[in-house]
Amino acid sequence: MEEKKIKETAEHTVHWKVEDAAPEKETKEFWKKLRQFYRTGEKAGDEMSGTMSSALLNLLGDAKAIYPYVPNDEKGISIELGSNTPLHMLDYLLSAHQKENRRKFKGRLSELVNGLNELLKIEDKGSEANELKEAFDFADELIAFDQMVEIIPHSKHEELSDEQVSRLNLVVNKLNDGLAHFGGQKATVFIEKGLASKTDQVKIIQQAQQLKSDEDVFEQTQALITDEMHSFSELIKAYRIASLEIIGDYQEETHGEYFEHFTWHRLFEDELNLFHPVVLIVEHQYVFDHLSSYSKLLSSNLPINIIVLNQEYISVPDQRISWEDASHQFRQELATLTSAHRNVYTFQAGLDNPDFLNIGINNCIKSTSPGVCHISLTGSKAGADMTSFLPARAAMASRYFPSIKYDPNGNKESIGRFDISHNLQPDRKWPQLVLKAKTSEDTVAEFDIEFTYADYKACFPEKTKELMLIPSAYYTEHLVPLSDYLELDKIIF
Repeated sequence: MEEKKIKETAEHTVHWKVEDAAPEKETKEFWKKLRQFYRTGEKAGDEMSGTMSSALLNLLGDAKAIYPYVPNDEKGISIELGSNTPLHMLDYLLSAHQKENRRKFKGRLSELVNGLNELLKIEDKGSEANELKEAFDFADELIAFDQMVEIIPHSKHEELSDEQVSRLNLVVNKLNDGLAHFGGQKATVFIEKGLASKTDQVKIIQQAQQLKSDEDVFEQTQALITDEMHSFSELIKAYRIASLEIIGDYQEETHGEYFEHFTWHRLFEDELNLFHPVVLIVEHQYVFDHLSSYSKLLSSNLPINIIVLNQEYISVPDQRISWEDASHQFRQELATLTSAHRNVYTFQAGLDNPDFLNIGINNCIKSTSPGVCHISLTGSKAGADMTSFLPARAAMASRYFPSIKYDPNGNKESIGRFDISHNLQPDRKWPQLVLKAKTSEDTVAEFDIEFTYADYKACFPEKTKELMLIPSAYYTEHLVPLSDYLELDKIIF
C-alpha cells in the first residue's frame, strides 16, 4: 500500500486533487476496509480509480529512443528492442569474439605443423645420388656419388628415435585437428529444450545447438564442456611440445612426466582465452528448479557461459500462501546466489541500457572462469514504441531488478569486485524523483517522491489490485510515505 496525492486522467495529465475531509463515521468505515485489505488482499469496492503507469514511467525518462541499438558504431548491425534482444547481441559478440587472436593462433599452428613435417621428412638416398650424378655428370668417373650421399648432412629425422617419431606424428595429428576446429564454428550454444520450443531462438544464433534430451541440462552441459576442455587441453599440450621440439629444447626426462599429467588446470590465462566458448541459455525458473546441478556446474570452475532469461516482469504470488504470510517471505535473488560461489563472473541487467548489456555479455564470454548473465526481458513486449524500454528502467529504479556486476578478477579486495554504479542514484536506497502535477488553480505543483517497488507495481495493471489509492478525504497524520514506513523500527497497532 502506498499513499498518493495525485490522480491521472485519461489524457495522462497528472492533476492535484484535494477533497474536503470525510465525516468521522465514513472515515472509520474506510479504515476498517483498509485493515481488511491489508489482512486479506481483498479490496472492497472500486477504490483504485485509474492507473498511475504513464505518470510514473514519465519520471524515468523522455521520448528519446535508445533502440535500435548499434553496438560499437558497427555499420550494418542494428538490434531492435524485443524479447530476443539479448540473443541478437550474443550472436553478434560470438561472431566477433577474439577474431584477431584466433587468426594469429591458427597461423602459429600452421607454422608448427610445417616445421614438424620438415623435421619428420625422410629423404630417399638413392634419389639424392641420382640428383647429384645429373648435376655433376662431368665428374662421373671421378666421384663415387653413392658414398658422397652418406657424408652430406641430412634431415634430422635420422637422428630421431622411434619413440620421438611416434610422439611427433601424434603431435602433428593433434595440431591438424586444432586447425580444423578453429576453422569451424566460433562457439557452441545450447538452448534448453523447453525454452527452445517456445521461441525461434535456435534460428537467431547461428552456432546454436538444441539440447533435445529431457535430462538436466546443467549436468549435460558439464559433461559436454568437460569433453571439450579435455580436447582443447590436448591441443595446447601438442602446441607446447611442438614449440619445444622445433627449437630442440624438448627433454624427455624433464618434459615427459609433465605432459603425461597435463590437464586444463595447467593452462595459462592467454591459452584459456582461446578456448572455444560454450554457452547455455535457460529460463529463470529452470535454474531454481535445478539449483543443485546449477551450483555443481559453477563450482567446477569450467569456463561455461550461462545466459538466464527472466520473463517475470512482476512477482507472481503463490496462491497457496496467505497474503500476510507472503508479506514476510523473501524473493530468491539469482545474482546473489551466483556470486556467492565467488569464482563466477556475475552480471545482471535489463533492456534499459543496451550499452551496459552489450558490455556485460561480452565480458561474460571472455571470462576464463564461469560467467552468468541474468537478463530481465521487462519492456520487451511493449512493441515498437520508442519509450517501451521505460518499464525495464522502472524495474531497475525500484530495485526490483537492479543492475549488478561482480567480477572475481576485478579487484584484490572483495568489495571492489562488485559494481552497482549503473543503477539510478545507486547511493540512495530509493531514487528520489520530482513529480509535477497541475493544481485546481491551473498551476504546477512539484512533489519529491522516492520511487519504490510499490511505484513499479503501479505500472502494471496485474499488480495494481495489490495497491490501494487513498483519497485525500481520508488523510490523517498517521499516513507516511512507503519509503519512510519501511524505515520504521517497529509497528504498533
